[in-house]
Amino acid sequence: MKQIIDNFTNVLKNKYACFKGRAGRKEFWYFILVYTVLMFVLQQIATLIGGKVPLIVAGLVALAFVLPAFGITVRRLHDIGKSGWAVLVNLIPFVGGIIFLIWMIKEGDKVENVYGPAVQ
Repeated sequence: MKQIIDNFTNVLKNKYACFKGRAGRKEFWYFILVYTVLMFVLQQIATLIGGKVPLIVAGLVALAFVLPAFGITVRRLHDIGKSGWAVLVNLIPFVGGIIFLIWMIKEGDKVENVYGPAVQ
């Protein structure tokens, strides 16, 4: 659990808006896990409390995570040898999301590629 939280804080502190380099599967999925749980908890608290203020706070937190989430996604694409622009595959109805998910699950290049050295 500590490793997951450490990964999340490392991404926020050191790679907040970093779009260069590579991010391995573990780094990407740990970030997504913590982000998803955090947003779920915030939404549940906002629902329990009621009113607009908690929803606004949850929205601002989600907005604060846009750059790190996009950055880690681009770096994950770099790890499999794809340009960050490949994120646009999500715009293809129905199959785009499936293709993107397969890419995110795929093992990264084991050797150095144009985006940097291999990630352990």
